[in-house]
Amino acid sequence: MPDVSIEVDWLPNQLLPETNAEVAVPIAIGDQVIGVLDVQQDEIDGLDQADADLLRSIANRVAVAIQNERAYREAQAQARRETLIADIG
Repeated sequence: MPDVSIEVDWLPNQLLPETNAEVAVPIAIGDQVIGVLDVQQDEIDGLDQADADLLRSIANRVAVAIQNERAYREAQAQARRETLIADIG
């Protein structure tokens, strides 16, 4: 939003009262939104399409990193289960 003052649905953040522009980009894995990267600026038109594109790129990289971390944790858990089963056998 280049100028939040003209957006009907915009909700101000009491901790950031100087906000005049904002870009919010979802951090998603597939269709599941797991977070939001939200950047606020104190100048009207302080954020443009290039900023939004950069934030989208960062959000996509964060989503991949989270997905990789989850897969790594699952692989570790599976390895522990298999070791336990082998020890029992």
